[in-house]
Amino acid sequence: MSADKDQLRSEAINLTALQGERLREIGAYLRQTRLDRQVSLEDIRQQTFIQVYQLHAIETGDLQVLPEPVYVQGFIKKYAIALGLNGQELATSFPVSRPR
Repeated sequence: MSADKDQLRSEAINLTALQGERLREIGAYLRQTRLDRQVSLEDIRQQTFIQVYQLHAIETGDLQVLPEPVYVQGFIKKYAIALGLNGQELATSFPVSRPR
């Protein structure tokens, strides 16, 4: 039983690391796209109703400030759509559970 717990703990740690890595990549892409299009975070907030501090956390890959991963995935989708990007594709590239 202890080995099962250790394996689950290890998988959770790996998932969190993967989420952090992907969020940094996605966030940098969203930020660069936003800047290229000369759109402010406030403009994105008005379109998505996502708080500016959460948008900033997405752009900087700060998982600590954000809610559960499934909500982060939704935020990514809304943010990308607001920029005219494929929100579904970008959102699904952010893992919310470990691969089976």
